[in-house]
Amino acid sequence: MDIPCHSIEENLRFHELLIRHSRIVICYPIYCSGIPRLMREFAQKYRKDFYQKQVLVFCTQMLYSGDGARAFLDLFPENWLILAYAEHFFMPNNICNVFPAWTFGKKVVTHEIRRANRKIEKIQQDLYAGKVRRRGCNPLSRRLGWWQRKYFPATEEKAKDNVRIHSDCIGCGRCARNCPVQNLLWKDGHILPQGNCMFCYRCVNLCPQKAITVVYHRPVSAQYKGPVAQKERHSLGKYAPKYERK
Repeated sequence: MDIPCHSIEENLRFHELLIRHSRIVICYPIYCSGIPRLMREFAQKYRKDFYQKQVLVFCTQMLYSGDGARAFLDLFPENWLILAYAEHFFMPNNICNVFPAWTFGKKVVTHEIRRANRKIEKIQQDLYAGKVRRRGCNPLSRRLGWWQRKYFPATEEKAKDNVRIHSDCIGCGRCARNCPVQNLLWKDGHILPQGNCMFCYRCVNLCPQKAITVVYHRPVSAQYKGPVAQKERHSLGKYAPKYERK
């Protein structure tokens, strides 16, 4: 769409960015139809700047979320936002040590990303043509989304202090560098959880030794390697473990 794109983890003046635009695209992954804590905190912090904005909400899901994109409206008072477009994208499961971990296969990942890219092109055409789609706004989708979401807060709360660093840890610090809420402290070659995990599973998927688990403490058989993993691999340079070098 030839518009600026930013991560909410960037150190930017989001207040100035938000008030400058009348239409804002919001993207996030969902867990059991629940919006990640990082996005919830962002919405709360900049609530005033969203007033009467048109928002286009895109969320990623593994199977079915009900109303994962529409749920963004629930973070604000009634009629605070104008939902201009809402859509869901199927993506591979990143909870890598629970069923169905088979969604990490290279063919599956490639297929899902291609399908998502085709949908992005279709949405772009819709927007240029003035078409509107509000996925998840019908009563059935909202009911199914509510039913899934009611289990998420308990899991998220349990995750806060339920991070295990197993004996295979080599103290590389990759998890600590990439934790979005600074829950993992690297100290003297050891990783120390700080009781503030938000259950994003980034550390579990990034660990080169598969030595971290969160809530679900089954062995990690496969990992979802997304853009963060690629960026981190290059940033390690000569300090990267041998098994990480190309």
